[in-house]
Amino acid sequence: MNVNEFIRNANLAKDESKLRELIKVGEYILKHCEENEKGKVLGTLGNIHFQLKNFDEAEKYYLDALQFYINLSNEDLANIRFVSACLHNLGNLYQARKNYDEAIKSYSDALKTLEYSNDHQLRLSTLIALGTLHAKIGNLHECEENLREALEIAERIGDENKFITVLNNLAFLYLKLKKKNEAKILLKKAMNLIDKGDFKAAPILQNLLNLVDDSEFNSIVVKLEKLNLPYDLKAKVNYIKAKRLERTDKDLAAENYIKAGCFSFLAYRVLGLQSVNFIYCFERAMTLSSSLYEDAKFLRDVIAKVYLGLNFDFNPRCKLAGALRDYIKSGKITIDEPISDVIRIVAGDGRAELADLNANL
Repeated sequence: MNVNEFIRNANLAKDESKLRELIKVGEYILKHCEENEKGKVLGTLGNIHFQLKNFDEAEKYYLDALQFYINLSNEDLANIRFVSACLHNLGNLYQARKNYDEAIKSYSDALKTLEYSNDHQLRLSTLIALGTLHAKIGNLHECEENLREALEIAERIGDENKFITVLNNLAFLYLKLKKKNEAKILLKKAMNLIDKGDFKAAPILQNLLNLVDDSEFNSIVVKLEKLNLPYDLKAKVNYIKAKRLERTDKDLAAENYIKAGCFSFLAYRVLGLQSVNFIYCFERAMTLSSSLYEDAKFLRDVIAKVYLGLNFDFNPRCKLAGALRDYIKSGKITIDEPISDVIRIVAGDGRAELADLNANL
């Protein structure tokens, strides 16, 4: 196995026995490889030990790799980016060991050396790691500084995944700091992504919508409701809307809780995704609205019976029970979405569980 094959296998390996086997291979290669390849082998051995939580051994190899690349960069400054990578790895190691002061120093030193190279990806990753660490230990202003720079870099180089990661981290931060103006900027960036059909940014809205006033909130929700969002995000939008409406219109809040519960159930049943708690949504609607109580109760009860094995007392005369009866008999349904989608799926999945109920409808 040559150096490149060793590195490739190490990057792919997850099994502990395979990683331990690769340590022996790497130690052999280190003794026999060309001098200019030793830095890569040292760094990879450090990564393997880090994965195995052999932190003392990982530190030894990372420091050896660091010194190797410092020596090379003294001869050719182009090698400074490898020094930065070693310092980043040491930052990860010290953070894992909860040696936060050393981790901050290593990440910060990595950023200083990155001033001499154009490795934007490594700078971005280091800023995210350092910002996340500052947030963990309560240095919120330092966290903001790092994440704002990371967001600018991610946007500039077009790294969408890291852009959304940083956007989400900043959203949490601005919630803590109560910075409404900054939050609105993030909200606009998230909406721009959603407008382009990238729904990975949609969960960020859950963190930020509570910071905007009612007019802004309503305009954003109207815009979201026009989009073809997946079920789990539709559930979250309706849930947020319902919570907001509790202050002003309990019946409308209950209606949105029912929609949220339905969409969340559909996300669970159709897509296998977790969203808001659909049982809670139906029960909250039952609490808020007497006019929608029976609908919400029936949805809760029938889902709980078919999917959770719980027995509730059904009201066979309520509107949705009638809709279920009609669908089972004729395959036709006149109830609006998303309730109609729930009834179709429940009727198909729960024929045995609903046999007695069907007889009584």
